[in-house]
Amino acid sequence: NFYYSNTATSSVYCYEIDESNPDEFVVAVLIRNKIEESSSKGTNGIWEASNLVTVSIDSTSMEVTYDLISSVNVYLNASINSGLNSKLTVGGSMTKNVKETHKYKELDIQFHTEKIGNLIENLETRIRDEIETIYFQKTTQIIGTARNNGDVQGTISNLRNIMSDV
Repeated sequence: NFYYSNTATSSVYCYEIDESNPDEFVVAVLIRNKIEESSSKGTNGIWEASNLVTVSIDSTSMEVTYDLISSVNVYLNASINSGLNSKLTVGGSMTKNVKETHKYKELDIQFHTEKIGNLIENLETRIRDEIETIYFQKTTQIIGTARNNGDVQGTISNLRNIMSDV
């Protein structure tokens, strides 16, 4: 499947791990979201996420285990309002893993779609929050040290606004 919007593109691929075992398969969800430049703020960026979910079905216990590995790369650009017409570029990446097991009564595509969708959304939100905390706090510290007269808080505020659009 392929999804396209003005700023985001996503692809989903499913494949078997082993043809002799239909109870194990992989779902890959790839997302690229381009944050459009705001002419008034001079900001833009890219969010790239690769999500790989290994699905294991245990029909004896009627449980499904989803093992998700998500890698996110984020690149953000913002103008520094210090009168110097400077640009700040921040980039970073993070990889996280989470595993969940769910009981089922009836197993169908909708069950997998709901569980995998929620799992990816929750982990990407957690990664987004951690990237914002780690990179933006460190950026504030570095910019504050390097530019005593610059509008550091305004720049960081611009970067946070970009991340809220992701």
